Amino acid sequence: MRKGFIPIVIGIIFMLTGCGPLQTVSLDGSQSAKTKSINVTMDVKPVISNGKVQCNITTNLPEKARLNVILDDGQLNQVNSSSVSVVKGRAMTTFSSVKPGDYTIDVETDIAQPSSVTSLIGDSGQNLVGRSIETDKRTNGKRVFVEKQITIGTHQQIEAQLKKEAEIKAKAAAEAEAKAKAQAEAEAKAKAQAAAKAKALAKTRGVRIGMTEQQVLDSMWGKPEEVNRTISQYGTDEQWVYGGNNYLYFENGILTSIQN
Repeated sequence: MRKGFIPIVIGIIFMLTGCGPLQTVSLDGSQSAKTKSINVTMDVKPVISNGKVQCNITTNLPEKARLNVILDDGQLNQVNSSSVSVVKGRAMTTFSSVKPGDYTIDVETDIAQPSSVTSLIGDSGQNLVGRSIETDKRTNGKRVFVEKQITIGTHQQIEAQLKKEAEIKAKAAAEAEAKAKAQAEAEAKAKAQAAAKAKALAKTRGVRIGMTEQQVLDSMWGKPEEVNRTISQYGTDEQWVYGGNNYLYFENGILTSIQN
């Protein structure tokens, strides 16, 4: 009885010690995969030459992670931007024709990422940790954000650029002021001419030189009390007589003189 009992006990022990740890390892592995975080590192090194800014980025973000690189003037005025993808831990973009001055380079993870990236960083970046991680106000998720201050050109070049820009602004303002002044003068002249014309028409009771006889008949003058007509080799001259010593003179049917 004792000899048969010992092998059975040993077999049970082997079964327990063989199966138990395998289940524990499998469970621990799945839990660690779900909670694995990425302590993000990112280094931005700008290379400046002849008005060009080359942004060299080194990071441990997953392959094909999308980054937005923004160059602004330090006053939230965007000068240029570019979208790049991480390839073997690196990304690079170049901005050209950048004027002398102080600038800020902002590097951030794009909202839209490939599925191969979101499977590692999380749909909303929840697996990202580190000093460069902040809350994205647009999505309330997490994003990588790194800022780098740079200066392009010497102090003298920056001063010259600022002076040039100030001169351009002053010239544009002067031209705009001159244009507005000329427009105001033209409008004032047009109003004065219209007023003078209206005054002249009021004085002549609505008729003016060059009117036809029919136009005069349709005006405030209306039909004359008397018409004195002279016909010569040069045409027909008429004097229309109105009350109050008012006269209109026509040559070949066109008003040429007003006497009132």
